[in-house]
Parts: sequence; structure tokens; C-alpha cells
Amino acid sequence: MSRIPKLRISPLPYEDAIIVEAFHANQLVTGPHIGIFEKGLAACFNYTYANTTSSGFAALFLALKSLKLENAKVVVPAVSTCQAITNAVLANGFEVVFCEISPNHLSLAEDALAARFQEKQIDVIIAPSHFGIPAPIEAYKKYGVPVIEDACQAFFTHTTVQSTADIMVLSFYPTKQFNCIEGGAILHNSLDQN
Repeated sequence: MSRIPKLRISPLPYEDAIIVEAFHANQLVTGPHIGIFEKGLAACFNYTYANTTSSGFAALFLALKSLKLENAKVVVPAVSTCQAITNAVLANGFEVVFCEISPNHLSLAEDALAARFQEKQIDVIIAPSHFGIPAPIEAYKKYGVPVIEDACQAFFTHTTVQSTADIMVLSFYPTKQFNCIEGGAILHNSLDQN
């Protein structure tokens, strides 16, 4: 092979002007288009606010930080496609509480979650929605603690389910359904989490 193949994705015609404008204004990571994107994300997922971040991990980390908790115990899945969930909990100085997953929806198993709440005081639930399968957020909300939906592997799939999580986090890493070079977002309804 004499050359290395590469993938080149051309922007849509209307995007050319936006890209050129961003380059000329030296606004590659800031500027008016970020706000437009954030408003569009919030509206798309039926949340009041969206804040973009540098990565999905940053979104998870900041979502936890926004809760203003100390010494929190956070339930996470015992099996995950990525260690960002566990790392975000640890980076906040919180305790990780592992929970088995359900083979039906690949998120936290309801019976195992109930057992975790009987064993100790739980402060936050992080529920991933894997591979386009929505986590049963309503089943988790009955515990009265904040529920963060990690929708990094599931948003913009064919499901019509609207999340009722207190906070939803997204990732735009190249392996995701909607992607770019990097980035993430936090979707929420409270200015206290802004």
C-alpha cells in the first residue's frame, strides 16, 4: 500500500460559513455558536439548561460537583463500557458503591439497587443507558436521591423515551453516535447545577 487511507467528512453547505467565521474570529472553543448549540441540546432533550464540557468525563465530574455534597456514596454499575463513571466519582473524593446490572436493560438492576440502599446511606445514583437502551430512571427516582443519567452511549438513538433524570450527561467522543473530536455536555433544570 503506497498511501494511508483516511476518512474525510465534508461539512454541510451551511456549515462552511460558520466554520470560516469561527476561524476568523479565533473562536474555536468559545463564541456565539456554543450558546446556540447548548440551547439546541437543552431543547432536544427537554431540559432547561445545557452546558458543554471538554469531555464526557468532565461532564460526569462536574455533574457530581454541582450537587455540592461531601463524603457522598455514589452507586455505579459494576460493569461498565468505560471507567469514566468510577473515575468521576473518585475524582470528587466520593465513595464508589458498585451495583449489579440487569441483563434486560444493562443498567442498574432494581433488586440489587434496593439491596445497596438497605446496606448503607446512598447519596447519588449514576445510571448509564447503554447502546440505545434507556435506563429505567423512574424506578431509580423512588429513592429520593439525585439520579444522573449517563447517556453517553445512548443519545440520538431511535428511542422516543424522554429522560426524567435530575441530570443527564453526554459525550461527543468519536466512538459515540453523535460525535466530534471530543467534548461532552451536562443537561439539567436547575441554576444551582450551572
